[in-house]
Amino acid sequence: MQSDDELVYTVDETVAKLKIAKSRVFALIKSGAIESILIDGPRTRRIPRSALVDYIERLRAEQNGSAA
Repeated sequence: MQSDDELVYTVDETVAKLKIAKSRVFALIKSGAIESILIDGPRTRRIPRSALVDYIERLRAEQNGSAA
């Protein structure tokens, strides 16, 4: 995953970054697979860039048969 200047992403930006359905992003958040934070109220959920990097690294480790 390329680095950029954004520290956090909206759910819609996360959908675009991961190229998966919005419902899947919410499921990953709910399960704890992807960390999210609330900024300034309950309707401003953001996903830290580092959480996406961690998620991708865990997937790669699992698929390569090594522990993360």
